[in-house]
Amino acid sequence: VPDHPVINPILKLAKEYGYTALAITDENNMFGVMEFYNECKNNDIKPIIGIELTFDNNKLLLYAKNEKGYKNLIKLSTLKSKEELNINSLKEYNDNLILIMPFSFFNEEIFNLYENKYIGYYNDELEKSNKIKLYETCYLYEEEYTYLDYAKMIEEGKVLGEYELNKDKYKYLRKELNYTKEEQEIVDYIVESC
Repeated sequence: VPDHPVINPILKLAKEYGYTALAITDENNMFGVMEFYNECKNNDIKPIIGIELTFDNNKLLLYAKNEKGYKNLIKLSTLKSKEELNINSLKEYNDNLILIMPFSFFNEEIFNLYENKYIGYYNDELEKSNKIKLYETCYLYEEEYTYLDYAKMIEEGKVLGEYELNKDKYKYLRKELNYTKEEQEIVDYIVESC
């Protein structure tokens, strides 16, 4: 995919910022994984394969540590597409995966299924041990803010005229991800483990 419209600009910017690894965590599917993986490899950036799963008021991010973990992500993604994903599925396919569970969706039963597990938090959430900062959906170039407006409008079930455009124009612009020393150690561990 020499001119992938989403992956290539992200990779170009990642190289400019000196990133050595990038993760993909599409919501409830893994459709973009192969293109992402190949383009990362072609650009000397370590690809980290993950998925964001949502079901039964649960939300979790899972990252593959190796090929077996990747195969487990595929199995979970398939179960999700068939609306058959549940806690028993997570238990059956939990090997070689790293879990990051958003604090606001904390579920102790799911959390305890994983050996490598972290609680993620947004800036306005209570901090706990094994924490890592989660960034909301964001954009890299200032002119892309309208796409985020449209995505938020769709998410809220609104149409043009019902949603105030440009209200958060600069709120989600991210040129850098700023981690504390402790958070950076966790990020480094995940990058090294995957």
